[in-house]
Amino acid sequence: VELSVQLDVRVDEFACWWGFRFWTPDRIACITAQGTLELPPVRLTRGHHLLRATVERLPLLSGTFLISAIIIDAVTTMPVAIHGQADRGTQFTVDSDASPMANMQRMAAALMDMDVRWHEAKAIEAPTAASTVDGTPRGWSPPPG
Repeated sequence: VELSVQLDVRVDEFACWWGFRFWTPDRIACITAQGTLELPPVRLTRGHHLLRATVERLPLLSGTFLISAIIIDAVTTMPVAIHGQADRGTQFTVDSDASPMANMQRMAAALMDMDVRWHEAKAIEAPTAASTVDGTPRGWSPPPG
C-alpha cells in the first residue's frame, strides 16, 4: 500500500518529519502510528512536494478504517499540517475473501491478522499433583518458545 502527502512549501528551506496513523472508524482505537522521527528530517525547498511511504504488509482484516497524517517542523517540533484531527481523515476499506477463519475473525471484531507458525501437538507426561482452583495443574507451565 502506498501512502502519499502533498505539501506546498512557501519558504526557501523547510525541514520536516511526517507520519500517519490508522484508526478504527469510530477513532476509539489507533491501530498503528508510524513516522519518520527516527530518520533525518526531509529537507525541502520552496514549491510543491510529494512525500511517499510504502507499507510493505498491511495485516488489517476486512473492515472500514481511517488514516490521519501529520507533518512536523523539524526546527520547532510543532505540527504544521494535520489531516484527520479536526476533520475525519481519509476513509478506506479492506476486503477479504470469505473463509471459516475470516468469519471467525469478523465475529470476534478482530482488527488485524498476524503470521503464526502452528506446531504439531506433542505428548507429555500427565501432571501427578492436584489441580489448582482455576483448573490449571500444579507445576504446569506453558511450553517454551
